Amino acid sequence: MSRLLLILVLLLPGLAHAGALPAAEDLMKKATADRDFSSSVQSLSLQQHKGDAPGATVRVRSWTRQLDDGTRMARMEVDAPSDYAGMRMLTVEPGEGSERAGGSWVLWPGQKVVTGGQEYNPRAAFLRTDFAMEDMRMDEFDTGQHRVTGEGWLRVGDKDLPVWHIEIVPAADSGSAYTRVLAQLDKEHLLPRRVELLGKGGKAYKELTVLRTELVDGALLPMESQMKDLRRGTRTVLTIDDIDLDVPAARVPESIFTPDSLLTPAE
Repeated sequence: MSRLLLILVLLLPGLAHAGALPAAEDLMKKATADRDFSSSVQSLSLQQHKGDAPGATVRVRSWTRQLDDGTRMARMEVDAPSDYAGMRMLTVEPGEGSERAGGSWVLWPGQKVVTGGQEYNPRAAFLRTDFAMEDMRMDEFDTGQHRVTGEGWLRVGDKDLPVWHIEIVPAADSGSAYTRVLAQLDKEHLLPRRVELLGKGGKAYKELTVLRTELVDGALLPMESQMKDLRRGTRTVLTIDDIDLDVPAARVPESIFTPDSLLTPAE
């Protein structure tokens, strides 16, 4: 699955003993295994809102692939709005023992030189939306501390879903803007339905809510999610408009995941 998008995809009831809480690590390993796709091609839109007034819509296409050596690669191309159209981004995370160079690269609109090679800034806003780069890549909280704090029920539409309450403390060297992440995970599908992102002093910075899900290739995916910035009073709705999983290698060739490849469109 694209590590770029599918946020905090962290037991099945059979993993827990009566009266005991499961280990958070077990939940995360099980959820990751259930949604471990080798590649994807997807189209996304991010609609910004200030109060009831809609703002600009960001439209992005992405390609992801994981190699046999564990290297993970993700490429994005921005189609809208006009001031970002033509922007292309690449992230490569080498697998253990891989000699492939890792880092992040970007081609800015109207430019003919690719810049980057360094690590990305996790706190940077993603194309002026309410999502920060780290919000789009919450798999990096794997290095933090995790614990199951309890269980309960969450109202989703006209249903009450049983959920696990998970607390995540990002690693001190992660560069995260958050001091704690509180997630409510759907027990049946191991899908985070609501996530609170807390900053210094436990102040609520943001709140992520999954608005709509869809079963894709046997996995329940968050097709529409809303990120609220509680400090600014703004929100962004992220929608997966189209997604193909475990696609043939010909659709995600290694050749589109090099810095020089950003000089031309992937398709």
